[in-house]
Amino acid sequence: MKTLARWLLLAVWTVFATLALTFVWLRWLAAIFPFPESFWFWIFTHVPGFWDGEAGDDLELLVHLALSFVAVVIGTWLARRWMLDRRGRAARLR
Repeated sequence: MKTLARWLLLAVWTVFATLALTFVWLRWLAAIFPFPESFWFWIFTHVPGFWDGEAGDDLELLVHLALSFVAVVIGTWLARRWMLDRRGRAARLR
């Protein structure tokens, strides 16, 4: 039961953090650090079905969601490794 709760908590954290990071990215960071137009041109020409305006917005959202997901997974993994390393050092010092 404890393992199931941990996996469920990890899944909820990943979904919530990904959505929150995507919101922040689209709301504020996209204006500060925009992707170059050549990147969007390449994406729109190589992914079929996203040539009109509204579908292009959906593709932009999917790209930001994917990048946010990668950032959240890597950040979560690094935080977990750091926490386990600190816990191991504390146990060795006692």
